[in-house]
Amino acid sequence: MIDNVFFLQWDLVCDKAWLRATGDSLFMVGVMLGSMIFGGLSDKYGRRPIFFLSLVIQLAGGILVAVAPEFISYVIFRLIVGSTTSGVFLVAYVIGKLNLIINIV
Repeated sequence: MIDNVFFLQWDLVCDKAWLRATGDSLFMVGVMLGSMIFGGLSDKYGRRPIFFLSLVIQLAGGILVAVAPEFISYVIFRLIVGSTTSGVFLVAYVIGKLNLIINIV
């Protein structure tokens, strides 16, 4: 039987089930913030450095999510991972699109 699942460990069942949805919502807030932050940073400092910065932050954030000791830190690290997810995919898409346009012309 599985006893060490995060929502059971942090008692996110029954009357606290809304906290799971809040955690997912804050992940999506991170995605929204990341698209604005990393989009602007990639325009200012270049796409490749911001792409690799996003990957490093996402790796560190993912590890911190995995070892988060309580729900609040878990949600904060998920927000960070959400923002870097947007940074990675948005910047990689633009890099790929520009390479495609350059190769066609």
